[in-house]
Amino acid sequence: MANPLPELPFDVLTHIFEHILDERILQICAFVNRAFNAAATPFLWAHITSANTRYLTLLRRKELSVHVLDASEEFRPIPLREGYGFDTDQAWFECLAMCKNLRTYAWNSPHARFENALPILKRCPKLQCVVLLTQQSVSSALDPLICLSGLRKLRLYHRHWYTLSTFKYWMKLLSDQLEDLALEIQFPLGYSLSEALHPLRKLRRFVLSRACSTPSEMLSLVSHFYYLETLEIAYEHPLAPRDEIFFPCNLPSLRRLVITQYNDIKSKQDHKLLFAFVDALTAGSYPEALLIFSPETLPGRRADNFVTHLSKKHKSTMRTLFLENMYVGYKTIQKLHVYFPNLEGFSISVGTSVFAHMGILIAPSVNLRVLYLHVPPTKGQVEPRFEYEEALALMLQGPPKLRRIQVNDNVWVGKWETRPLAEGGVAVYLGVHREP
Repeated sequence: MANPLPELPFDVLTHIFEHILDERILQICAFVNRAFNAAATPFLWAHITSANTRYLTLLRRKELSVHVLDASEEFRPIPLREGYGFDTDQAWFECLAMCKNLRTYAWNSPHARFENALPILKRCPKLQCVVLLTQQSVSSALDPLICLSGLRKLRLYHRHWYTLSTFKYWMKLLSDQLEDLALEIQFPLGYSLSEALHPLRKLRRFVLSRACSTPSEMLSLVSHFYYLETLEIAYEHPLAPRDEIFFPCNLPSLRRLVITQYNDIKSKQDHKLLFAFVDALTAGSYPEALLIFSPETLPGRRADNFVTHLSKKHKSTMRTLFLENMYVGYKTIQKLHVYFPNLEGFSISVGTSVFAHMGILIAPSVNLRVLYLHVPPTKGQVEPRFEYEEALALMLQGPPKLRRIQVNDNVWVGKWETRPLAEGGVAVYLGVHREP
């Protein structure tokens, strides 16, 4: 019997290879036949790095350079740079100059100067994103970035690069270009940084990592981003004084909010402060995705009232709700389809008794596609008369679009088979198994 894979349409092959991230698998697929090679090659060469000498192939096969979309200059030990009998730094810049379709350039090389790459980057009309990761000072390197007319995204991941005055100067120069900004700052924000970011009126995505600041300062920081669509904040400062009042933000375009809290939540009051912070950020918006990641808390700390409060305002818009390490009770899961009728992704922590009845509780949530559960460790049974896999089997027979469930670190998949009938096919449930 002939192998059906070579007969797949080219568009289908492209869609398949788009989801393969392992470079070795892509290399194997490229040697199957000509159709596989043509579909896999663009993804195989979409990213190059100076830490891997694979980029030297571009010097011999220049036609491959049209597929390169991302390039990263990374640290290379001296033996790797000098062990080939020629200057690999010069070879890297020669390869980089051939990549006319380059969209993202990341610099994390302490032995090279960012200024050396700027003349090449200026000749890349499609360049949109620059990522600066190194610990080396780049105060003189960022000034020429305004010459990159297509620059839309900027990532700054080191706190020793700049003073507040120079940072304010860069943001003013890039105010008409930037739509996506990511910062990793490990010193207190203060209101002066809010003033520095004020010119970025066109910002649509803002990521703030490792911020040692209070929620009030962060609210002041993001309050003027009127067109912001995605906001991600990760902070490790004590939440706030217990009598602090959060003033609501007006972010009418906000669609996705991700909050990561690194400090332990030790009391019910800490939970209330976290929820009040989220409520202030979403006061003037209708987000479709809300993800809150917090340290593991005790089962007694519940988020039932917070879920109920969210449903009063975001009932029709909420599609993804992740409340990691936050517990909810039986009634909240039972009313989930009433609270959020359009919910497609849900992550929560539940006790063993609630987990045993999840199949019945989530059955009315007809749009649910993704379910992540955190359950305390069990020894095969979640109740005296309820097996662990039996509870999962009932869940996978509930919502019609739900096919995979992740419980702690295990992924469970339902086995279905389409059997023909006189008036059309019907899906028959065959059981549940755990993915390796």
